[in-house]
Amino acid sequence: MIVVEDGTGLSTANAYVSVAEADAYFAETTTQWGGTNTSKERAIVRATRTIDLMGANKFLGTKLTETQALAWPRDEAYDRDGIELTGIPVYLKRAVCEAALQELLSEGVTMPNTTQQVVTERVEGAVQVTYSEGSYQGTTFRAIRGWLDYICKGSGMRVVRV
Repeated sequence: MIVVEDGTGLSTANAYVSVAEADAYFAETTTQWGGTNTSKERAIVRATRTIDLMGANKFLGTKLTETQALAWPRDEAYDRDGIELTGIPVYLKRAVCEAALQELLSEGVTMPNTTQQVVTERVEGAVQVTYSEGSYQGTTFRAIRGWLDYICKGSGMRVVRV
């Protein structure tokens, strides 16, 4: 069951957006956001987990409460324009929506690959081995990264397709 963070630091929250919020976000931009509410909820929960995992050391500010389940809401967090981020920032909601769409289209696609795999091997006198990129490397989902840049330290985070 989906429990959407309301900005108070719920200990049971597992999502930053509701299905209704994601439906509204995608209403004018894509027809790919479809399916049952259950499949959308699962995609939103997976997207929220991915965003929290990747932002663990990069989100601005500090957690609002010790017992909150998710990384947001935060205290002492200001976006790159100097505006205080209270509750769940719209940038975070948009990033989760974008990641949820990718998860709806291909389950697990936003989760990082933490192992390296052999991509090529060549044996001709000398051995050459090429490994796939490890955790959080590879193709960046530009929309997700763009929204997260507003609420992360430095140049932001990378969300990858592995």
